[in-house]
Amino acid sequence: MYFDDLEIKKLEFDAVQDGWITGYDQSPGKIRKCRSCTDFQKITDQCVRRKFSPCALLCYSVVARDTDMLNRLLTSYPTHVNQLTGDGVSALHLAALDGNIEMMKLLINVNADINLLDSNGLSVLDYAVQSGQFDASQYLIECGSDLTRVRDGLLAF
Repeated sequence: MYFDDLEIKKLEFDAVQDGWITGYDQSPGKIRKCRSCTDFQKITDQCVRRKFSPCALLCYSVVARDTDMLNRLLTSYPTHVNQLTGDGVSALHLAALDGNIEMMKLLINVNADINLLDSNGLSVLDYAVQSGQFDASQYLIECGSDLTRVRDGLLAF
């Protein structure tokens, strides 16, 4: 199972728990319905609004590797690029974890903070290094990421 499949399974599980779908067999269509929902202001259901905030949608588009959706969301919500989700990560953290340099470039071009820490105090570079994404790590270093926490390719805490 790939990283994005795991995230979709988590979204499906959350949707079932919140009661807006009845089972996993129905959820992929319901979950992917949010792909066209880039106007967050039109969402009125508070359950959906909490789950699919602009920050959550940015993260979902990164996990789904959907550059078109990410571009639309970044155009509509550029100020949300450095916000953390309820799980305490940003879209750039997820892109680094996946090693998706194309997504990282899009996010950094709209001023995503490359030294942003997640809720556990880990940086974007920490995510790339820990997941073995060395090309992504190199790109972050070239962009000026803080190197004080990394030594010999390992986290130095």
